[in-house]
Amino acid sequence: MNKEFRSMRERKKERMDAILDLIGRYSISKQEEIVEKLREEYEIETNQSAVSRDVQSLKLTKDERGCYALSQEAKRDQALEHLQEWFWQTKVTWFPTDFSSILLRLSPHLVHMAPMIAHTLETVFEDDSVAAFVNGSGAILLVMPEEQKEEVEQTLHHLIPNQM
Repeated sequence: MNKEFRSMRERKKERMDAILDLIGRYSISKQEEIVEKLREEYEIETNQSAVSRDVQSLKLTKDERGCYALSQEAKRDQALEHLQEWFWQTKVTWFPTDFSSILLRLSPHLVHMAPMIAHTLETVFEDDSVAAFVNGSGAILLVMPEEQKEEVEQTLHHLIPNQM
């Protein structure tokens, strides 16, 4: 019985993973379409009522086109699950301390240089106390101990005199 239950759970997980893959690749508006695609692409035999329960479990919603999509809550839950999985696989060191930050935003024509600029800014401060974080839109977040913020601001003021 336990083996049979585990097999049911595994099949449900496989079916739900396949549903997530399908809604990511296709515009699907009906559960019957999901049943059909599961059969065609994954050789998973199921019915509409099982898919309906999966849609609820996965917290799927319909987007502005009427197609199935992950809800914001489901996206958040999925991101949290990934983070938890990653954090369990590594040692994370937490440094609870007082830090200050400075946010720089680069002009669109320099966005591609953001990682290099961030790295160069880190090397300016030799003691490794300044960390630079970059996003894809050209923002650089500098984080440093509170007592070093003035020094960083002065350095930036000399580099970017018209901005600060």
